[in-house]
Amino acid sequence: MEQNGTKSDGVSAKLTIEPGVTVFGESGNDYLVVMRGSDIHAVGTSSAPIIMTGRQDILGEADIVNTRGLWGGLVILGQAPINKCSFSTQGSATSAGTRVDPCEKEVEGSAGDTMGGELPNDSSGSLKYVRVQYAGYEVFPGNELNGITFGGVGNGTVVDYIQVHNNQDDCVEFFGGTVDVKHLICTGAGDDNLDIDWGYQGRMQYVLVQQSNGVGDHVVESDNTNADAAVAYLTEPRSNPIVANFTFLSSGKDEIFKLKEGVSGQYYNGVAVVKDDSTNCIETTFAETAQDGAVTPHFSMNSVAMQCNG
Repeated sequence: MEQNGTKSDGVSAKLTIEPGVTVFGESGNDYLVVMRGSDIHAVGTSSAPIIMTGRQDILGEADIVNTRGLWGGLVILGQAPINKCSFSTQGSATSAGTRVDPCEKEVEGSAGDTMGGELPNDSSGSLKYVRVQYAGYEVFPGNELNGITFGGVGNGTVVDYIQVHNNQDDCVEFFGGTVDVKHLICTGAGDDNLDIDWGYQGRMQYVLVQQSNGVGDHVVESDNTNADAAVAYLTEPRSNPIVANFTFLSSGKDEIFKLKEGVSGQYYNGVAVVKDDSTNCIETTFAETAQDGAVTPHFSMNSVAMQCNG
């Protein structure tokens, strides 16, 4: 259905999960997808959080340190803007080209499920006091699901007091959208922790990342690009996460921040530490990251203390 700039897939539904409930995937390729136009209301409490996990964990067969990939994970899709569009004209040295609207795309790891739209204030529901653990099953070779995937999710969605533990792939990944996240904990992720793509412009506050020894890639991997645009930093909406009050504790396998393909971002009041000072703090792969875009500033940090190799 399509009406007034909105688009939903199939019949919209509202999923409510009560405090203290445990949701589990029976097998590796089980995962939960909230489609565009539908809502999830998973609201736990501090004493009765909602747990999403794999069946082996329920049976007591999970290892809190080493178990990963027992099931897929949680995917939430919304109707907020993304920048992974098709273009009718190619970009140049000064222009990102002309995009084809509506700008929407199939989400990574969940074939046939679409995200994106023109509603920055879109709501996909509420997540509060939720822990997602032992997820990230490899759906097909080289493609694992994230603990939580936010695809074009709008800032009408409430996300607060969330933990992702021991995900095989990224802790959380944002494909565009404007959703805000508060009180986020990432522990033991097998790949990146905060993976930012396709024009994400939300805010994160009170973020703790703890990588496990010998496990994990970047704490933050952030990019903006659209493959059909010549100038990544001019592609709008430009990825520009605002992250405040954070602690990043890296295992030292890779740089804490990887900034590429014209991304922006504003980081305030944080601490970033690499174990044994074994790697650098920041890797940038494109000079465009230091450029001001049409409506977004270049990447910056304020009141951030870092301890790394360089």
